[in-house]
Amino acid sequence: MKAHLTLAIGILMAAIFAYRAANAFLEPGIGLLEAYVLGGLILAGWMMFSGSRELLERRRASR
Repeated sequence: MKAHLTLAIGILMAAIFAYRAANAFLEPGIGLLEAYVLGGLILAGWMMFSGSRELLERRRASR
């Protein structure tokens, strides 16, 4: 259950921060907002990676 929750929250965060990134990069210049969005995308990617890795480990262990 923990792996599914981590994966789902990661996907949700990735969608939200991808939308925010599209809006942030339309404005000229690079500033604090872009760093915040990039950090959110990195965190979302890490959550999706760890959730999927745990699901794959469980699948391998059940075989």
